[in-house]
Amino acid sequence: MPHKWLIFLSLGVTTVIIFVLFIFHLLPIRAPLADKIAALENSGNGLPTATFINPALGSLQAPVKILVFSDFLCSACQQLAASLATVHQTYPTQVQIVWKNLPNQSLHPLASPAAVAAHCADQQNQFWPYHDLLFARQNQLSQDQFMVMAQELGLDLDSFARCVDQQDPLPVIERDLAEAQALGLTATPTLFINQRSYAGALSTASLISYVENALRP
Repeated sequence: MPHKWLIFLSLGVTTVIIFVLFIFHLLPIRAPLADKIAALENSGNGLPTATFINPALGSLQAPVKILVFSDFLCSACQQLAASLATVHQTYPTQVQIVWKNLPNQSLHPLASPAAVAAHCADQQNQFWPYHDLLFARQNQLSQDQFMVMAQELGLDLDSFARCVDQQDPLPVIERDLAEAQALGLTATPTLFINQRSYAGALSTASLISYVENALRP
């Protein structure tokens, strides 16, 4: 009889362990691991992804999508931003521009803080105006300047400061960095016009030419 109880106890413990393992198997992979895995899986086709967490300018239905991996402290990125602004004005409904973070922290210590501040502005639907100010004042940027710009744009300063202090957007930035690494990107800016990639500060004329080619049937 005692042996039977031992058998039942062993069966019960085994059942519980199997059940717990099954439940954990069903649970979703949590960020940032899930994001890194998604980025690595996506790297197989050599193309980046654009989701709702990436700030976008232009129509979601635009036939031409430009995904830009950029750094707010990079001078070539500043030049490209000006060219992209002209492209957006020229093709407001035909081109969508998507921002992806690729801050070079070793060269630009304020690159990641600037990206965090921009995404905190995005939480109040002001990413692109803040983006423009960051590039316009690239040589004067500082932690204090981030708050000054938020004030100039009329943001809720308490919410903005809390977002910056708590680094709320950091997972978004880390996801972009993981994706860039998986894609083998080494230069900023790097942009993708539909399925073709280009590195460096393309001129406005070159960008318009590439967009025109992409719009041709």
